[in-house]
This record gives sequence, structure tokens and C-alpha cells, in this order.
Amino acid sequence: MSFQAVAPVPGRRSSGARRWIVGLAAAAGMIFVAVIIAAFVARSERYEVIQTFAAVGRGAKTPIGLTVDKGGNLYGTAWDGGPGHWGTIFQLIPPSFFGSRWEMRVLSNVDGTTIGTGPIWSMIGQDGDLYGVTSDGETLYKLRFGERGWGEPIPLYRFTERLSPLGTARPELIPDASGSLYGTATGQGGADAGIVFKLSPSQGGWTMTVLHRFGGDDDGAYPNGGLAIDRTGALYGTTSGGGKDGIGTVFKITPTDHRWEEAVIHTFRQLDGSNCLGGCLPMAGLTLGTDGTLYGTTGGGGKFGGGVVFSLVPSAGGGWSEQVLYHFKREVGEGQVPNSRLVLGESGALYGTTKSGGDKPDTNGFGTVFKLVPAATGWRELVLHCFTGAADGGRPSGTLIRDASGNLFGTTEGTARSGVSTDGTVFKIAAGGVFGG
Repeated sequence: MSFQAVAPVPGRRSSGARRWIVGLAAAAGMIFVAVIIAAFVARSERYEVIQTFAAVGRGAKTPIGLTVDKGGNLYGTAWDGGPGHWGTIFQLIPPSFFGSRWEMRVLSNVDGTTIGTGPIWSMIGQDGDLYGVTSDGETLYKLRFGERGWGEPIPLYRFTERLSPLGTARPELIPDASGSLYGTATGQGGADAGIVFKLSPSQGGWTMTVLHRFGGDDDGAYPNGGLAIDRTGALYGTTSGGGKDGIGTVFKITPTDHRWEEAVIHTFRQLDGSNCLGGCLPMAGLTLGTDGTLYGTTGGGGKFGGGVVFSLVPSAGGGWSEQVLYHFKREVGEGQVPNSRLVLGESGALYGTTKSGGDKPDTNGFGTVFKLVPAATGWRELVLHCFTGAADGGRPSGTLIRDASGNLFGTTEGTARSGVSTDGTVFKIAAGGVFGG
């Protein structure tokens, strides 16, 4: 018996071959989708150091006070370094193509006389100019952007009140729609327990108005961090001292027809039997949600003594109710002592940093970047990065910022890199993926 080979009809395939090809294509598609998803998830958790500052030489040291413009350029200050070790003002330009690096440009080496020394805060104004504050000399300044780029810093106002340049709080001013700036000063101690102030621009220069002066008693003492402002122009902030038990308050300052009125909307307690379960000693400013809820942190207290993240929800009767969203644990892999203003993500997630904890417990650790995600059973914490004190930096300082794409940026203090000392980093945590905010 013989068999005759039958040639396939041109343009057609056997059903088995078709099934094999379809199955192969489907498998390839699933693999491609899985790779894309894996890359997307990895991207959301990727920590990257985009600038390292050397501890030796005459370069910039100890970065702090970041801000970002609409184009994604970062601006910041280093309160030490430069030719006279009086600090620098710098710009970080994002990569222009895949695989390239951020480019750092020094906009100004502070000369020690024009605006003082130690620049520690930055903001892009409504006019597109770059504003800042120095710690020694305590001067508000700005850099104008013109046809030839950025000019040298111009002093706008010299403060007479102490701004707490290097304590737990950093000067952090916020603008209103008119271009006025609001901030806090910590005071000298005792009866001088700090102020809330307003800086107003005019053709004749800037003028300062004290909106409230803290007395160090039940109304609070030593305002910490920056302020938050709502749509009506009311200001919100925290104090690290004062209150009934001397461990801090949350306050509100409301504009009226004739003056500004201060009210304590929350007092942190210890001696009422709560033993600081609601937190104590706030170290940063507040974040205002779109529904009027305030979010904040405390450096101490809570169930485990590592600090808390809390919210204050306004009621129709004018009161406020506190809810502790998260208690920081004193264990490996967990941050402790939250020290930055929270950043609110688009999906309602909260981002922040802790000063210690992380890969080692308590003060032996170099801190973390964390994310709190709202869930049906409460808020869930995700540690986005544990600092090791090596090339990745350590001891995050200043406030996290978020660009238009949802990327987070922050700064760290001194580290040790491969046995060579460094003096701070600027870092980025990419947005996106299933964990995106």
C-alpha cells in the first residue's frame, strides 16, 4: 500500500496548526502583559538617588527645601558648602532621554552678605520666580528668571523673629491667591513661644504682620512646621509644646473683619489617662484634604511609642474629632518618629517619612519612606523604602514633594558611601503601578 502526500491548499492551514498558532499567540500575549504589569509594579516601588552631595571639598552640602515647577525641574538649597561654605541654591533638570541622568546646576553660591547664609527653603511663586529663606540672617529672598536664565538672589525682607533654622521645624511658607506668604516662627522660649505671621508684598517692599503670638500655655507653644490654608483663608498648624499637658496642639487662625482669631481645635493629652495614645509632640505641619479633613503626624506617643498618623474631621457644629490612622511600631522594617508633612495622593493615600527605624529598630535605623492606603478594615501601611545610611542616604529631612506625574522627591542628611562620607542626597520614588497614589 502506498501513501500519496497531499499538498496543503494555498492560503489555508490545518485546524491543528491554527489552534497551535492561536495558543502560542495567546501565551505570548499573556507573557507580554505579565512583563508589563511586573515592570509597572516595580516602577511604583523603585527608589532612586538622583543626586549625591560630597562631604569634602567646596561643593554643596546638606540639601533641603525642594520645590518643583510645571516642567518637572527641581529646585532646592544646601545650607552648607560652596566657596565660602555659606550654602548654595541649585536646580536639578530631569533626564532628557531614557538612560540619561539628572543634571545639577548651581544657580547661586551664597556670598554670606546679600541674603545671609544657610538657605533652607524654596518655592516657585505665581510669577515663576524662585523664593527662599536663609537660616542665618533669616532673610526672605528671590531669584528672578529672565532671558539669560536665573539671576542672583535679591533680599526681600529680613526677619526680626527667630525662624528655628535647624531644629525639628524648618521654615516653610505658603502663599495665598494674592501672593502674600504665611509662616511660623518658634520664639525664644518662655513667654515668647512663637508667632504666626503674614508677609505682604507692595510697591514699597514687603511688610510683616503678626497674626497671633503664642503665650506658652493652653493655646500652644513653639509652632512646628508650615501652615495649611483653606479656601476661606483660614490657617491651620501644629505646636510642639503647650496645651493642657505641654505636649502640643493643633490650632486654627481665622480672618475676621478686624483681626485674626486663634482657636485650639485639638490638644494632645497624656495626663488624662490616655498616656499619649492619640500621639504627642507633632514635628511637622498639616495636610488639608479636599473635604476639609486635616492629616498630620506626631513624633511620639501611640500604642507603641513610635508616633502616629492622625486625622481631624470637622463637624457641622464647628468641632473636630481626632482619629488615629496608624500607630508606628518599634520593630525591624517599621519606621518610627514621622517627621515630615504628609503628601496626599490622588486615590487618598498618604505619603511621609520617618526619621528613624527601618532596617534597624529605634534610633539605630536610618528612617523610611512610607505610604498609608485606606482600606475597608482601616489604613494599611506600605514601607516604600528603608534607608540604610549607605549609598541610598539616611535620616530623611525636610518635606516630601510630589510632581504633576505623582513622583515623590525628598532629601536626606549625611551618609557613608562605600567608606567615603557624603553629605546628603536627593531621592525619587517613581509613581504608577498598582500601588500608585
